Amino acid sequence: MVLFNFRHITLPRTMIPEDTYFAPAERAEAQKLKEQVDLFSREDGPQLVGNAMPMIFLILNKERQIVYANNRVLDVLGVDDFRCAIGKRIGELFHCVHATEAAGGCGTSRHCENCGAVNAILESQKGAQSIKECRLTMDGELSADYNVWATPHLADGQMFTFFTLQDIQHEKRRKALERTFFHDILNTAGGISGLTEVLSFVDDATEREELFGLLNKSSHKLIEEIRSARALSLAENGELKLELVEVDLVEMIGDCISSYRNHIVGIGRQIDLYWGALSAI
Repeated sequence: MVLFNFRHITLPRTMIPEDTYFAPAERAEAQKLKEQVDLFSREDGPQLVGNAMPMIFLILNKERQIVYANNRVLDVLGVDDFRCAIGKRIGELFHCVHATEAAGGCGTSRHCENCGAVNAILESQKGAQSIKECRLTMDGELSADYNVWATPHLADGQMFTFFTLQDIQHEKRRKALERTFFHDILNTAGGISGLTEVLSFVDDATEREELFGLLNKSSHKLIEEIRSARALSLAENGELKLELVEVDLVEMIGDCISSYRNHIVGIGRQIDLYWGALSAI
């Protein structure tokens, strides 16, 4: 059995109900908290299961305080002793900027009403598993996105919450890249469509030749955008091999102008290259 010396644990003071704008502010007394920690400290119990999980796994009491944390928490926090987590709430553990805004701590500020983590915990305390998305804004204005699962668990006649966090930063980043890709590819395809429509009305050979040249460039641009999307996908998977090439800036900007001149958004607009801007680069 793993026991903790509570003399080395600093606990937030017990709060009164008035110290909150949202979730209850009360905290468990130190002795009660110790008993709850001991309840889940057996190596053949939650520790065995929790440490086998690749995600952050915590057990919270009804005051939303941590009474157990798996080894994944140590990796994320960069510490070697999870006594630093005992008695804290989720936002206090991960240094959420809103955790100190109200005297009651995590879950009690005005911003906490929209927190997926706090709401998932509160819903689980009503007896049902809750799954939500949560964005933690930490000290230094760094943000992290998580999927959270909060599951009610009855032990020793007391209600606890099994709480799991899964980092979904890569999913958010992938979706942002997909939105950019589809936006760019639609713009290029729109330019090609515009050129083909204009070609059907042009009889002058010189003008048609110019339009065919623009159409050819736009087609190549479309291929390059698809290749770029593929490169981003390879980069996300750690499989990208870099290949450095020289780029003609004037030609690149000229190609962009040509594409938008014949795009639907360029109708009735004059798009020109300001050479003075290039000379300043």
